[in-house]
Amino acid sequence: VSVVQFADRPTVGFHLNSHKRKSDNMNAIDNLAHKGGRRLNVGAALQFVRHRVFTSSTGSRRLEGVPQTLILLTSKPSTDSVKGPAFALKEHEIVAVGVGVADANLAELEMIEFKPGFAFKVTDFSIGKKTKCKQYFITLKLLTSETSDVVFLLDGSDDSRNGFPAFREFVRRMAEELDVGKDGVRLAVVQYSDDATVYFNLATHKTKKAVIYAIRALRHKGGRSRNTGTALEFVRKHVFSASSGSRRLEGVPQVLVVLTGGTSSDDISSAALDLKQVGVFSFVIGMKSADQEELEKIASSSRFLFNFPVFSELLSIHAMQVQFPCTVYRNIKCVAFLHL
Repeated sequence: VSVVQFADRPTVGFHLNSHKRKSDNMNAIDNLAHKGGRRLNVGAALQFVRHRVFTSSTGSRRLEGVPQTLILLTSKPSTDSVKGPAFALKEHEIVAVGVGVADANLAELEMIEFKPGFAFKVTDFSIGKKTKCKQYFITLKLLTSETSDVVFLLDGSDDSRNGFPAFREFVRRMAEELDVGKDGVRLAVVQYSDDATVYFNLATHKTKKAVIYAIRALRHKGGRSRNTGTALEFVRKHVFSASSGSRRLEGVPQVLVVLTGGTSSDDISSAALDLKQVGVFSFVIGMKSADQEELEKIASSSRFLFNFPVFSELLSIHAMQVQFPCTVYRNIKCVAFLHL
């Protein structure tokens, strides 16, 4: 991690190789002082970080194939041109994410962003502190590797009927972002209420086009109970299996994405633990009356858990597929979720 502050000209707070431990980085961030300056030369700052920060001498591992990421925080339009420096960042495959506050120019941020969807605008410096459930932050969440088996488990109970269109759209967006294919990412969708129903297995569709078509055709299942525990056990036994297309025995990462609209009608503890013991990585998104403690038991880590008060918040999660170093599996591709 490195921090650069800029105004008339940029100043390095600390370089990528300045600190070896997380605690040292955090202390350095806490000790940052406001730089000051009359101008806001974003273009010059972008050029500076490319030439002076994303370099081997200051700790960059770009030449070793390590992904390079730039997160720009700015509050006003630039007083110089950003077009050339922004283009140069893209040429060097530096993934730029632009976050504008107050009077920042969104069109300018979109010029800087690595790809469409990587620029964001908020109106208030303190907006991240307003409520616990509406934090404005950037958080990287592991979802899948270039070759993996991903199962979406959707709450189809009567209580989730109003939220099902959001569930379906979320799954469609995920499928659009992933390298879906027979030898790449395989997808399955299971919907549950009183019991679980497989809509398509990991081996059902061989192309992304077929998967997207199947997702669009999904209809709400219905059912009075929300037996999440039973559904978790079902996917472990019947979906993450070789007969259903799972490549777990070949060492391919197994990923479960759970979308639930409330507290389970049955106990989930044993089924959630069994999934972890067989190596399934679980990512969970709860909405409405979902129980936080229950979600934490399902998720492989608290970092891979969202809990929203309403169904519509689900679509505030934007997915983008970027190469990042991750700790669960080696040499894998991640999806960065930006919840804004």
